[in-house]
Amino acid sequence: MSKYVVVQGKPITDLEIPDNFVQVADDWRPRNKEQVRVVRYALPKDTALNHPHVTVIYGQDQRLISYNNFAVDSATPVPNTKAAIAIAQELFAKLDTAYTRNLSYIR
Repeated sequence: MSKYVVVQGKPITDLEIPDNFVQVADDWRPRNKEQVRVVRYALPKDTALNHPHVTVIYGQDQRLISYNNFAVDSATPVPNTKAAIAIAQELFAKLDTAYTRNLSYIR
């Protein structure tokens, strides 16, 4: 059964956590003058840095701030910058319309 990132109580099927990954870290850190929750998933016996992992960052109000999936190598080509921005904007619009209105591309 697939596992998904949960944002404000709802599973987001666009943001998957591989079935064989387990939660290996869950802590609070300061980021941009806010305490954020950083949750990291990895293979049970392979938690070293730079190994396959998924990292999810939530704001204090449980909003999604960041999702990084470095779980698998993919043969799928990476989208160009314009397409990648469109994909990200579409996903964030599904998650939090008000937050999306204030986003701008920075890198």
